[in-house]
Amino acid sequence: MTDIELIKERLPIEEVVASYITVEKAGKNFKARCPFHNEKTPSFFISPERGSFYCFGCGAKGDIFSFVEQFEGSDFKGALKLLAERAGVTLSHADSGNRDRREELLRVMEAATNFYVSKLGEEKSALAYLANRGLTEKTISVWRIGCAPSEWRTLYDYLRTQKFSDELIFSAGLSKKTDRGYYDTFRGRIMFPIMDTAGRVIAFSGRILVDDDKSPKYVNSPETELFDKSSVLYGLHTAKSAIREKNYAILVEGQFDLLLSHQAGFTNTVATSGTAMADTLSNRENHVTNLGLVSRLSKNLVLAYDGDSAGIKATMRAAKIALALGMDTKAVAIPAGKDPADIISESPAAWADILKTKEHVIFFIVEHLRKVYPDVRQFGRAVVAHVLPLVAEFESSVEAAHFIHELAKRTSIAEDDLRADLIRAKKSLAAPVGNQAKPLSVLKETPHEKLIGFYFYLSTIPESTSEEFKQKVTDILGVTECEALIAQYTPIKDSLIFEAEALYGDERVRGLTATELLARALEANHRQRLITLTHELEIAERENPEKTNEILADIKKTTDALEVAKRTRSET
Repeated sequence: MTDIELIKERLPIEEVVASYITVEKAGKNFKARCPFHNEKTPSFFISPERGSFYCFGCGAKGDIFSFVEQFEGSDFKGALKLLAERAGVTLSHADSGNRDRREELLRVMEAATNFYVSKLGEEKSALAYLANRGLTEKTISVWRIGCAPSEWRTLYDYLRTQKFSDELIFSAGLSKKTDRGYYDTFRGRIMFPIMDTAGRVIAFSGRILVDDDKSPKYVNSPETELFDKSSVLYGLHTAKSAIREKNYAILVEGQFDLLLSHQAGFTNTVATSGTAMADTLSNRENHVTNLGLVSRLSKNLVLAYDGDSAGIKATMRAAKIALALGMDTKAVAIPAGKDPADIISESPAAWADILKTKEHVIFFIVEHLRKVYPDVRQFGRAVVAHVLPLVAEFESSVEAAHFIHELAKRTSIAEDDLRADLIRAKKSLAAPVGNQAKPLSVLKETPHEKLIGFYFYLSTIPESTSEEFKQKVTDILGVTECEALIAQYTPIKDSLIFEAEALYGDERVRGLTATELLARALEANHRQRLITLTHELEIAERENPEKTNEILADIKKTTDALEVAKRTRSET
């Protein structure tokens, strides 16, 4: 038995999916609201018997591996790693000669991480700095914090001894190239590995060890084949379970904000440091973006950025993105001159109290603007400029109306004026933030497709009447047409069977279903026949008038048959 087969045997698909989203029993199957597109009525079905899922709303489908890939925004090997750990399966690794490009990049990143970790113990000032910031040895070890030596080529030389090529080291973002050769991207810095949702190192963020007033405080990895800044948040690989369990995420800015949060038990925290906020659910490469991933885990978000002007601007930008993604977004006020790390270092209980004061981000920004603009007119203009564009992101007009009403009470601006400015704000949105890609193409709901899908489904049921049903289909469509349709839909046979099973799985409704589908097919045939006869009548009236009476008689006969088929369908 292969690793994949063993994992599937140990992890039923309904349990895997239920660990991410809420599912409910639906006959032999389970159903849920699809996590891959917005919907109110569940159209996402999970089949334990087939070990697969299918969404009739957006077309997403697959097994436990493809579900985790799509939900986590991971690749197959990332999903394999996650599910293997969950199933308690030790993966057998292929010979290094068979490794693909992505795996080679992951290997060099892992080697670099181990190198940086080994060097941290040699740099006493780095250890002292981390301890001074409040990090324990356990936190430093768990998060694999390391140190890049100050020399120009230390990492590069080490990786070359490990048989990694110049091109691979450069492509991973670990070196830079000049006419005189390669040198290390990170030098004299404390190194924070950035990991994907499977916990694999894909990038680094390095904080300068000795501030020389010339070098930037932080240097981050460039975008690479592994690292898409808009598709990852620092700490998400560890925080995702807590976000699901607590049903909200805390978004902070810096690495130390994140590390001290997790160290103090606020494990549903993620950070933007070293990454870039994306304003859509998926990017041009069709990768799920960072807040898109968080929104799949929970629709509730708390923004906890610094209280300075830069932090407020970051809050506004993050709020605009989160609201556009349909997230219930709140914010907390951080005391001036402090960040979450400072507060947690002094008192985790104080941070817990601050989190309890969270309020909707729109009202949070209103109160900030009130302090900044004591003049009534300036305050009003600031509300229009900075708050209404956030209200414009609400998909629900009812929700937008609620906030307009509340804003009128809190700002003393006339509600009608706010509504008028909101309309202008919506028109000024050149490209609405957060629009997700159009859903995947879905199966056309043609009568013939439903008919053939039902036949395929009946064929999977022991002692079914599939051949009898096929004969009735043949009587309606003809042998040639029936066989042609079966051949046409065979490539998507599994999807059609899954759909039919989900819709018609109850044995008590199969007889009625067969009658309805046959009536629909017959009705569709009569309608098509009427279209053909009408066209023939037009030609006959011009070219062969003697034939018109014959065609009119056929039209009358077909029309009567159509009415019978419609009555039959309505009675089922």
